[in-house]
Amino acid sequence: MSKPNFRLVGNDSERERVTPVSLAGIRRLPDGTLEHRIKIGKGKDSSIRWVPLVSEIRVLALTRDTENLNWGRLIEVKDADGQSHRWAMPAAHLANERGENYRQTLLSLGARLAHGPAAANALHRYLSAIVDFEGRNLPRVRAATRLGWHGNHFVLPDRVVGGSDIVVFQTTSEIRAAVRSKGSLEEWRERVAKLAEGNTRVVLAISAAFAGVLLGPLHMEGAGIHFRGPSSTGKTTTLVVAGSVWGGPSDHGDL
Repeated sequence: MSKPNFRLVGNDSERERVTPVSLAGIRRLPDGTLEHRIKIGKGKDSSIRWVPLVSEIRVLALTRDTENLNWGRLIEVKDADGQSHRWAMPAAHLANERGENYRQTLLSLGARLAHGPAAANALHRYLSAIVDFEGRNLPRVRAATRLGWHGNHFVLPDRVVGGSDIVVFQTTSEIRAAVRSKGSLEEWRERVAKLAEGNTRVVLAISAAFAGVLLGPLHMEGAGIHFRGPSSTGKTTTLVVAGSVWGGPSDHGDL
């Protein structure tokens, strides 16, 4: 069955536009920003006007986990500096029509949102749609709701390593994951790993940091390493260096 469509009423160029019902009264401009249609005035004196809704934003795909639960939307936002940010938004955020949860996150990513009930309703309908402006079904992306291994994929907060399917990390938690990246692998090798040469304890700590993620694929059990000794002998430094493999503590950002 074909998807229902309707024609927008407006000037000549707008009459030629056909939009899915779920996106009625919303349109995308060439620069990627969205506008929504509002009615000004009442009765015979009323008129239709298009006003800004949100800066450049796109729903790239629908997300769901391996059991076809935990649905969501993969959203791309371009901020005022032209940088793009992607966010896997849980569909649970759409339960509140005012969209307070997702509006806060979109704003933090750099989106500029119009205010008012009409704008909030239009943005909510746009994010709730499962088709694009041409009426085509949005593609599907696999959502991982926890970090670590998911089959052949290793999921990190900002990327997924391995596998052939598209997988994204999606969580309802507001807690920012401690695992994060900074700089390049070459910089880490030069500024951290190279300085550890000759120090067996630091090399052991770094090796242990890498070994944890390999236990599952190798079907091996884990173990612990206890560093002990007097104060100011390098125990904390050793742990900070090991933590640099996965991002390190915020107060040691240079590592």
